[in-house]
Amino acid sequence: MPKSKLRGGAKAHRKRVTRRNELIKSDKKKLEQAYKDLMEKTFQEYQERMSGKTESDELNEMVVPEFTSEFQPVNIEL
Repeated sequence: MPKSKLRGGAKAHRKRVTRRNELIKSDKKKLEQAYKDLMEKTFQEYQERMSGKTESDELNEMVVPEFTSEFQPVNIEL
């Protein structure tokens, strides 16, 4: 008996093709979403770089001020 007869005929073939096409569509949709997310992230990074804020401004914001002699500890009573 030919192999095609053992696989279920036309109805089974249509079912397999439908399943295959759905998988292709879902994979394509996932790839498009991943590409879109990557492009949005890249665009945001680009906007941050071009925003006029320089690296020295960012470094100055990150510097923690040192404690001075005027530092007074906070006493918390429970």
